[in-house]
Amino acid sequence: MDSYTLFLVYVIYLVFFSLGIYLLFKTKKEYRAHQKRTRCTSILCILYHELFVVFAFYTAWMSTWPIINLNENLYFHYIFFLIGLFPSLLGVLIYLLYFVGIKSIPRAMGRNADEIMTEGIYKISRNPQSLGRGLGLIGIGIMSRSFFTLFLALTWITINHFYILSEEKHLEHTFGDSYLQYRSSTPRYYKVIKKKANKISLSG
Repeated sequence: MDSYTLFLVYVIYLVFFSLGIYLLFKTKKEYRAHQKRTRCTSILCILYHELFVVFAFYTAWMSTWPIINLNENLYFHYIFFLIGLFPSLLGVLIYLLYFVGIKSIPRAMGRNADEIMTEGIYKISRNPQSLGRGLGLIGIGIMSRSFFTLFLALTWITINHFYILSEEKHLEHTFGDSYLQYRSSTPRYYKVIKKKANKISLSG
């Protein structure tokens, strides 16, 4: 990657980072004022997430900040590819199950949420779309051996986590005890099982 293209990648990253922070605070403000996001903000959030994935694919394709320069050693190419393939496919599967369960475009946009989603993939995770997308981004970074793509994945996961925290406050205010009960029985992202005297299920 030449210096001009690398500079352009940095600029695009700063735009995405700034837009993510802006949408986070705008969403918080609208939840407080209207108990839901406006249509404009919802569309911007969807575009932000989808274009972020496209940008991640581009940096992966260009192998920005390669973890290791493999040159012609195809053996290591296969190792990184196979390691990254598992979280990528798992992420795609989780995301597909999310789309099957959401059953509504307005609901996917964060609007018309008149009930808590608790069936299907939502029995396993309260935020399957975020879990699936995060796993996919991490997998892409590993498959492409790109530190920069992994850095993008970490950026998206961090910003999205704070968005989820603000959304949880909104859901608690909107649905009260029914949401608190669901939250206590279903992890935010995934379950980690540890063995002590018995098996204990912890929220991820």
